[in-house]
Amino acid sequence: MFNNAEAVGILKRIGIGSRPKVAPKVTEVLWLPPEIDEIIANLDNSSLGNPGNGRAGLVFRNHTCAFLGSLSRGTGLVFNYIVECYAIVFAE
Repeated sequence: MFNNAEAVGILKRIGIGSRPKVAPKVTEVLWLPPEIDEIIANLDNSSLGNPGNGRAGLVFRNHTCAFLGSLSRGTGLVFNYIVECYAIVFAE
C-alpha cells in the first residue's frame, strides 16, 4: 500500500476509513549524577518478541559522570519481565 492521496481515495470508496495518528507524548527527563564517592548503575534491557531473545546492559558512572565500565549479557529466550529481573540481578 502506498501512502498517497490516490490510495486513500481507493480506501474511502470501498468503505475503509482511516484513523489519524496520535502524536507521541514527549516527556523531559533529567539525569543527575550520584553523590560524591558513590557509583550509579544505569540499566536497560530488551527482548525481540514476548517471549524473545533478550539482552540486559548496564553503564556505571561516578559523581563526576566519568564512565567507569559497562556490562552486557544475553538472557536467551525469555519474557519481557524476566529480562527486567535479569538486569536488576546483573547490577548487584
